[in-house]
Amino acid sequence: MNKTINVIKSSDTELGVMLSPGYPYKFKTIFGKAGNVRNVIDYISIPEYPATLLGKTVLDSRDISLIKKFKKVKIENYHAIIASVLIERVKSDKKIIEMMKEEKYTYVSNFIKKSKLYGKVVEYKAPKHGMKVYCNILTKINELVYNDNLNDTTAWELIESYMENKESLIGDLIEKKENAAQ
Repeated sequence: MNKTINVIKSSDTELGVMLSPGYPYKFKTIFGKAGNVRNVIDYISIPEYPATLLGKTVLDSRDISLIKKFKKVKIENYHAIIASVLIERVKSDKKIIEMMKEEKYTYVSNFIKKSKLYGKVVEYKAPKHGMKVYCNILTKINELVYNDNLNDTTAWELIESYMENKESLIGDLIEKKENAAQ
């Protein structure tokens, strides 16, 4: 049975913290240098997202209030793009690679929630909204790393497995973002 890693900033494992979307770590993506995975997620899903924020590791309150003004849009092949970003994130960090080579992990994203039930406070794990596919992608990347099989071919196969529309190119999104930045 695989050990489960909780992918949140308050995870009880170092690997869970490092793979959480907001963990500050600069790495290269198809969109340029990113300061964390969360910035890339917002960058691709918010057309007006300022390119200057993509590379920041931590956003300040002004940055966050600016981003909240804009509406997220549905992106074609969104999960394929996230798979690409997570592959780059993992490949860029030797420490993550070392940890993934040690064991096959299953990834989840749960937070502790407190609720009152019959006069008693009960704590339980609640899944973090929108993180199921993110965690499934990490589980598949971990398996590739564990089996020493993360290469260009297997990375592309993983990305392609998340494409809803194989005719649409991720390059189209890159081009749209570059044109919007000008």
